[in-house]
Amino acid sequence: MNNDRLVRIEAEQLLILREDPNISSKALRRAFELAFPSPSSSEWQSFLTRLFYSLGSALLICGLLFFAKQFWPDMSFLQRAGLFGSSTLLAALIAWKRGYKTTAGKISTTCASILLGGFLLVVGEGEPVHLTLSLWSALILPWCISAEFAPLWLFATCLFNITLFQACKALFDPWFFRAHLHDVALLLLNVALLASWEVGFRQGRTWMGRRWFPPFLTLLGLTPLTFATCGLISRGEGWVIPLTGLMLCWTGFLFYYSQVRRDVSVLAMTLGSCVTVGTSSLFKFLNGFDPALTQLLLAVGIIAQVSAALGALRKLAPPVPLEDRDIPESSPDVSILLGRLATENYLNSGQVESVAKAMRVQSEPALPWFVRALTGLGALMASVFLLAYLFLTDIVSLEDGVFFGFVLCSAACMGARVNSDFVRQASLSVNLCGQLMVWLCQTYTSNDPQINALVLMGLHAGLVIFYPGVFGKFLSVNCFGLLGARLAYLVFGPVAVDGYILILAAFMVFIWLRQREFLASPLCHIHGPASLGSACVLFTLLLSTLSSSHHYPEAGIVTVIGLTSLVLWTANLMGAQPQILLGLALMGAISSSAPGVMAAVLVLMLGFYRRNQNLQTLAILFLLGFGSSYYYHLPLGLLSKAGILSATGLICLYLGKFADLQRLKETSSQAD
Repeated sequence: MNNDRLVRIEAEQLLILREDPNISSKALRRAFELAFPSPSSSEWQSFLTRLFYSLGSALLICGLLFFAKQFWPDMSFLQRAGLFGSSTLLAALIAWKRGYKTTAGKISTTCASILLGGFLLVVGEGEPVHLTLSLWSALILPWCISAEFAPLWLFATCLFNITLFQACKALFDPWFFRAHLHDVALLLLNVALLASWEVGFRQGRTWMGRRWFPPFLTLLGLTPLTFATCGLISRGEGWVIPLTGLMLCWTGFLFYYSQVRRDVSVLAMTLGSCVTVGTSSLFKFLNGFDPALTQLLLAVGIIAQVSAALGALRKLAPPVPLEDRDIPESSPDVSILLGRLATENYLNSGQVESVAKAMRVQSEPALPWFVRALTGLGALMASVFLLAYLFLTDIVSLEDGVFFGFVLCSAACMGARVNSDFVRQASLSVNLCGQLMVWLCQTYTSNDPQINALVLMGLHAGLVIFYPGVFGKFLSVNCFGLLGARLAYLVFGPVAVDGYILILAAFMVFIWLRQREFLASPLCHIHGPASLGSACVLFTLLLSTLSSSHHYPEAGIVTVIGLTSLVLWTANLMGAQPQILLGLALMGAISSSAPGVMAAVLVLMLGFYRRNQNLQTLAILFLLGFGSSYYYHLPLGLLSKAGILSATGLICLYLGKFADLQRLKETSSQAD
């Protein structure tokens, strides 16, 4: 029932059905089945093809880089150039042979584009960096156009921005940077790319309908100039021209993405830039005031700005979908979902219109995670200033801070239920302030880390249950999970971390697979934060086990076997063939020193099964972080790591080929 850019039904929107006493829990479960159906066999095979081809290619590239790093000092120029040149040529030939529009061709083209950079950097060693980057950008542009692959454009966009920055640095005098004209140039580049993207989408290029790309371009364009303007305002020099450019950009974005193309994420990015500059201006204005009063006014000012931005966001991006003529027939909206329920006698036909109107109201849970994260960041900043005010004025001392923190959190739970953006944002800030206060004061007044963990876990457990805001619950789930791991480590020793990770992964699988039942039960408001939060905690713990700081011991065999078993069980439940299951088992055995690979595969499968893009994005970001941490994993040498990653990558490519063949067989049999 989803379309990337036009219509999207959030899980929380369906919870409005619970407020009607005439709607049964059976009807609610049916609504979730219709809105989030299980994938078909062909969709499952297509996903496995993309997953294994992408993961296999990424692992092979990492293995190649680790291998090159191991022998780099001993390699001659020809060996270095031959290594990257031959791998680039091989990837390009595969893309050409398989076709640039196929899944294998798109991923091979992406690999060739990345490896080409290594070849050019080797050949152009000693030449100006901006020239090499410019040549790299120009050479991959035809591949980007031919492949029509959003991830490749994501990589190319980052490369274009780096190239422009290096060119400005090499070609212009320092005054160019002192005037922040390079930030203006980056803004213009990304605005031009964004305009090209929107033109392509309006021309019917469906691959340009990815919702995450416009906000990504907005972030790349606005962030440098926004922070540059904030710095100039704080110093009181030369801020007029950058601020004028920002205001023109704000106006254009707010108009286009509210009147022409509805995109809440881009609007939120733009309003976030406004709030950032406004906060910097407020800080400059309050310079010289009483320090305690300054902290309070900054906290109130940030809360007021964020709540005003939320109100403006709701007015600029009304939740009612576009006109019927703009909605493809393959993408039914809320009314069609409710009409289907009425047809199946789960709903009264007279209820459809009123319930549809209520579901379209842009409540806080229905806002994109992106918006909730920005409001949470603003609340965190305000909570720090509020905490400083309370301590500077001696309203709170370290001795009574724990009690006062619990009182603040309790007050926040009540205030967050008020239907007011300002009160809700203030409640979130007070909630975070109370948590920080309890953490600081409990840590200062008690030397027993186990007692400290228990106190904080009790606080976060209460907030998960009683705090009504989705983002507040999500933060508390993460804190509770990490504190639980810390407590298990302190009480039972290193072996407990293995078991804790496995239990957490099993809980995550259970809560995602039983999503419909949870959302139709009294636990519906906890499911969203708990399901996504458990994945965040799992990834955080796996990264911690690779960290050089050694907060936790290295994940052991229990974690490896447990994660592999969960992957096999989940894949079998989703209908994977025996060959896929055998390949996954072999992957788990080979990558035993890198358990994050199987954890990412598990989360990606769950995200696809429940059609949750946030979960899949989280897994991709984790893979990037895990790969970087694995490079510094000391127990293994680079050559061993290269062999493990390469072998795992080859297995993934084989599984991708098998899944692709199965998909083609199913397609041909359906055609017959």
